Amino acid sequence: MPFAVDYPALSSGTPRHLSTQFITECATALRFAMFGTRGKPVEANELAAKATRFVINGRPMRIVWDIEHDVRDADGKSVLGVCEHDPDEPDAVMISVSGPRLASRPATLRSTAVHELAHAIFDMPVALGGRTRKIIRTVVDEHRPAKSRKIDWPEWRVGVFMGAFIVPLDRLANAVARQAGALDMPFRWRTGPNGLPLPSIAGDRDADMIDCLVESLADSFGVSPAFMAVRLKKGGFVAPHVITFEGRV
Repeated sequence: MPFAVDYPALSSGTPRHLSTQFITECATALRFAMFGTRGKPVEANELAAKATRFVINGRPMRIVWDIEHDVRDADGKSVLGVCEHDPDEPDAVMISVSGPRLASRPATLRSTAVHELAHAIFDMPVALGGRTRKIIRTVVDEHRPAKSRKIDWPEWRVGVFMGAFIVPLDRLANAVARQAGALDMPFRWRTGPNGLPLPSIAGDRDADMIDCLVESLADSFGVSPAFMAVRLKKGGFVAPHVITFEGRV
């Protein structure tokens, strides 16, 4: 049974402007459809086994995965992942992730796999519809943030999707409340998107305690502390100025 994903798009298949909340809800719903309410992190090989057949805005898409080999670009340089469409395979998208290279870094392997899946969902329907070759390479390591004043909207979309898929907001809210309670860190409840109750930790908390919280949550969700720090800041769980970890989503 294919997974259905629908979002506002032009007739070409190019996504219209999608809000953070819309993408977040899309990612959360897809994760639930694939893995239900399981709490443990989703591994790259599990995602590859599940995410093979989709219907995107009514268009069938078949995804072929390769996480067994390291990936290189046309110049022979190593990259983290590639998402591509060959017009000779009309309904197929190929996702390749550098599994051997990232074997010792499961958090990056996991996030790269979800990152490429998001490119397939949002950026490949236009290639399938136009029967044109399209290749998107992921070359930036999460420990070396890319800095640019201009927003790359496709990368922004997949970043929002990846964060919400790997660390769903509702589960993060429950985990923050539970872990903050275990650490005797006071927090207050506020109303988030769609009425979701979210815990907010006071901004005057000790930085070392915040770091302890970040590390504990990162371990629970199978992500790096830098990744978790971004999720906490964007979700408004912790004041940005008290988090010391740096990195990109």
